[in-house]
Amino acid sequence: MFSEAPAGLVARARLRSVIGNLCLALAGLMTLALLWGGAQPGAVNAVPSPYDQVAHFVCFGIMGFLYVAGLPKCPSWLVAAMVIGIGGVDELRQIVLPGRHASWLDFAMDLAGVVSALLLYVVFARMAGNARARAR
Repeated sequence: MFSEAPAGLVARARLRSVIGNLCLALAGLMTLALLWGGAQPGAVNAVPSPYDQVAHFVCFGIMGFLYVAGLPKCPSWLVAAMVIGIGGVDELRQIVLPGRHASWLDFAMDLAGVVSALLLYVVFARMAGNARARAR
């Protein structure tokens, strides 16, 4: 009555699940490192200006990409809002950390990194979908 799924489809689904879980774990570790590491005394001026804005862009871009890859069933806008919220929390808590200060420019670079990463993810996902459609 019911036919079994081909072994290749099951293996691909399992691989996608493992990769998604790995992306989610890496994104979570990045978030913990950012929030815990940023509160340490040595974090003050760890990256000199203007390279700190590049670091914000890259860090939040990677985090955004990993979260959206790790949460494929969650709407991208919600994942973006979550990662942008992490950036906002990070900037706001710097108000109370000795030697640190909140910066609108840092937050803007967080936002730009997240949006860029999500756009890249959408492009890659569409390219992969088109390649799969052509292979059939």
